[in-house]
Amino acid sequence: MAPGKAFVCGEYAVLEGGMAVVAAVDRLAVAEIRSAADAPPATDFVAAALAEMKTRFGLTVPGIAIDTSAFSHRENRKLGLGSSAATVAATVCAVWLAHERPLARARMTLHDAALAAHARAQEARGAAGSGADVSASIMGGLTGFQRTASITRAVHLDHGPLSGGPGSATLCFVDTGNPADTAGMLANLGSLRDRARTRYDSTFEALRQGARRFLSALEAAQIHEMIQEYDSYGAALEALGVLAGSPIVTPAHAAVRTLARALGGAAKPSGAGGGDLAAVLLPPGIAPEALDPGLAAAGLARVPLALRHAGAGLEQAR
Repeated sequence: MAPGKAFVCGEYAVLEGGMAVVAAVDRLAVAEIRSAADAPPATDFVAAALAEMKTRFGLTVPGIAIDTSAFSHRENRKLGLGSSAATVAATVCAVWLAHERPLARARMTLHDAALAAHARAQEARGAAGSGADVSASIMGGLTGFQRTASITRAVHLDHGPLSGGPGSATLCFVDTGNPADTAGMLANLGSLRDRARTRYDSTFEALRQGARRFLSALEAAQIHEMIQEYDSYGAALEALGVLAGSPIVTPAHAAVRTLARALGGAAKPSGAGGGDLAAVLLPPGIAPEALDPGLAAAGLARVPLALRHAGAGLEQAR
């Protein structure tokens, strides 16, 4: 099995070499090895993962079934929790385990294989992503992820400053009620890059710096600074959406932000924005339930998500 993901900070910045902070969450893709006769037809992402495992390691299985039903929300709607990345992560780990190979020392090897497989399946659809969702699914916990033309970096981060414990902030998530159009937003960003490269570059540099400042505050457990940088990063995302002509901060996101600020916290889109999830960072001593009356008045609700410490397949490896 493999967990889904939720962006904490660094979405969009990570597309241009910035560092993202991404959390593995407790929505799981579950893989089951089956006979060829009993296996459903492979999706694009499953097929890409199976091909990668055969090419890289010479490993095959008769068939495989992947259950991602846990990723669906109301009316069978996805929330942008990385079901395709979790599908790939679950597939590569299931194939590895089917050949009785231990996962403990192979995590980064499978991380690279899953990144390659997911990218290939996305490219076939005319899409592209950073790979941060794949990294979170393989690694588990809280991950710092960066990818440039020359390096791919994935490191575990201490989640303590976000845990909701004494003296720490609390991270929670709100369903904004509409799906995000990630493909449309990425297409508009490509258009922005082509027609206004200088503004594009300066906007992404601001995002990279903002993500770096948030990460520095997180690593130093500076809670007040974390919340300040979180709010600033949300404003930078809003500016990017305006510049690209595709709103990232919707009225629902703005409503959540207002509620968070009233409690001394901050809120921003988690992921592509324009819908899906809002991520909320609350200061010490403020429980997520404090948001609920205001959310209900706005027709919104929190989504029960928890950090998943174990990455793909780790239970089976024990």
